[in-house]
Amino acid sequence: MKSALLYNIPGVGSYNLLGDHHGPIKDLDLNRTRSLNRLDQSGRTYKDIGYRLTDKNEMPGHIESLHMKLKEAQDQIKSLDILLTGANKQKDMFEKNYKVLEQKLSSCNKNLKELESEKNKLNKAISELQKENTDLESKRASAEHESHAISAQLEKEKNIVKNLQKECSSLQSYVCKLQNEVKELESEKIKLAKIISKLENTKANLEKDRDAISSCLNEEKERYKKKCATLMSTITQLQREGKINDEENNQMDRTIQELVTMNASLEKTKDIIATQLEAERDKSQKELKSSISVLLEESEAEKVKLSSRIMELQKETLELGKKLENTEQEFQSVSAQLLEEKSSVSTIKEECSAMNFTILTMEHEIADLKTEKINLVRGLSELENVRASLEKDKNSLSSCIEEEREKSKKECSVFMSLITFEHFHSEVVQLKLTIDELEKQNASLENDKKAISSQWEFERDKSQIALEESEAEKEKLNAMISEVQKVSLELEKKLDSVQKCQAISSELKEEKIC
Repeated sequence: MKSALLYNIPGVGSYNLLGDHHGPIKDLDLNRTRSLNRLDQSGRTYKDIGYRLTDKNEMPGHIESLHMKLKEAQDQIKSLDILLTGANKQKDMFEKNYKVLEQKLSSCNKNLKELESEKNKLNKAISELQKENTDLESKRASAEHESHAISAQLEKEKNIVKNLQKECSSLQSYVCKLQNEVKELESEKIKLAKIISKLENTKANLEKDRDAISSCLNEEKERYKKKCATLMSTITQLQREGKINDEENNQMDRTIQELVTMNASLEKTKDIIATQLEAERDKSQKELKSSISVLLEESEAEKVKLSSRIMELQKETLELGKKLENTEQEFQSVSAQLLEEKSSVSTIKEECSAMNFTILTMEHEIADLKTEKINLVRGLSELENVRASLEKDKNSLSSCIEEEREKSKKECSVFMSLITFEHFHSEVVQLKLTIDELEKQNASLENDKKAISSQWEFERDKSQIALEESEAEKEKLNAMISEVQKVSLELEKKLDSVQKCQAISSELKEEKIC
């Protein structure tokens, strides 16, 4: 009934201010003209109705109903006045809230400007980080190129070292062969020394026999000389006696015959003694000749044996000389190879020193990278702090915006339900637009935050990967250096063994010269 009465209030028309749904907000001047037109129309209609009712004598009842409607309209006007006062108060509140919202919008704009400045700073920092990242990538690429070059050089050196190892193994086998030949020569030398000692013993025995034979011959010669001397003395005595007898022939004629007979007998004895002496001399000479011939034959056989043995020894000495010449040539080749190996080892040492220098430079670069990493970590921590502060500001702004949005929604709903003014509607629309813009800016800030966080994570991953790669390259270089040191130690050991072989060959040369 009340709603029906409200619809039939003169000057109001079909507006339901207390209803939930109402038409769009209209201009005040248009509403006034329309309300005046409707009042004119309603006055005319009521005049027509009054005329009709007077004709039908129903005017007093209608007047009473109109009085009732007037009372209700007055009550409604009072309630509307109350609502208008409340609406005015709410309008004041809305204006105050609007001013507060404008202040908040200004603060939000300031915060947005600050955030944009911080965003620009972050973009500058990101650009600087990207530049540093590009520098690091270029450095890493150069380091990778250098590591590839070093690895290629190390592979070449490994191949050279493998070839040297093969040559050293062949040299070791050749040295083993030489050592075996030296051992064989030493065994042959020992055998020859034994044979020479035997020959010297036989020579000493032959010299002893020769001395004994010569002493025997000298004794026989002395005996023969003594016998000849005794015979000559007897002959001289006989000659003296014959002279004496010749001198005494004048005195002793008688004794001449006796002396003649004595002389004949003496001559016979002389002849017998001479024949006996000749026979004994011939026998002794024959025995001496036979013994000397036997000794000569034995000595000639021994001489032939010795000459053949000497020829064999000469051949063996020639062979040994050839072998020594071959060993000298091989020693010279080995010494040349050793010089080449020493030069290669010196080059390897120089390359190792160069590698150590490169390793030191790489370590300095790694230290620089570590310092850059520390600076990046500090910058990232600062960025994290800035991001945390931005997140806090964003959360506070989002909470404030949500609170203000909820308040504005509530106030706008109340305001729209109570006031039908388009001016506030436009301001509310502007507030909505500003809220939407703030939400968009918040979303853009969130996207920027996500992009910054993703870029930060990407840069952090890149720096970690670069550090891991540098550490891996450092480990590879350390392993390569250890391998080169092992190879150099092995080469030094091989050089020591070759020097020992040189010393052994020099000792063999000295023994040969001796």
